[in-house]
Amino acid sequence: MIKSISYWSMQNGLAGTHPIADALHQARTHGFAGLELCIGLEGELTPTSTQGECEGIREAINNSGVIVQTLASGMSWAFNPTSDDAATRRRAIEIHTAAIRRCAWLGCEAMLFVPGIVKSPIVAGEVIRYDKAIDRAGEAVRQILDVAEEVGVTLCVENVWNGLFYSPLELANFIDSFGSNHLGVYFDVGNVLGYHQ
Repeated sequence: MIKSISYWSMQNGLAGTHPIADALHQARTHGFAGLELCIGLEGELTPTSTQGECEGIREAINNSGVIVQTLASGMSWAFNPTSDDAATRRRAIEIHTAAIRRCAWLGCEAMLFVPGIVKSPIVAGEVIRYDKAIDRAGEAVRQILDVAEEVGVTLCVENVWNGLFYSPLELANFIDSFGSNHLGVYFDVGNVLGYHQ
């Protein structure tokens, strides 16, 4: 087991503006073996970061002695992959497809992905019909998974704060329906207990 901390835990981490080099140093200084990097629409690491920038970050990681194997995305909160608006759904797939490529350029193994939101107890927004949300989440995963398989990254669905997959059997069936070794799950027990409807 690797004791890690999320980049989002750092000062200004949620805004994406905490310097990654500082985050690596702070993780190591405070006794964490690993750090989970985060990608956002703005900040240090975005879907438009270049391959050279990502490779530079990997070099800093390698020099830090901190393990960085995963990348988290919270971009579904801005662009819901299950939205009733087709343009929003397309944008969600575009930015997450780009994020998967950056994940590979960073040398990370997996990326956290919120596959869509029916209704959230923490973020105001549209309420999506459940059956439509499940279908649209499946379509988003299919398209992003194609790129994940191409670049050798595991796409990991996180089911939290989003009103999807109330049953573990439902979530397992969703994941298994793709038949891919590049699709997995993030299961955050604390968030499920605190925020899952």
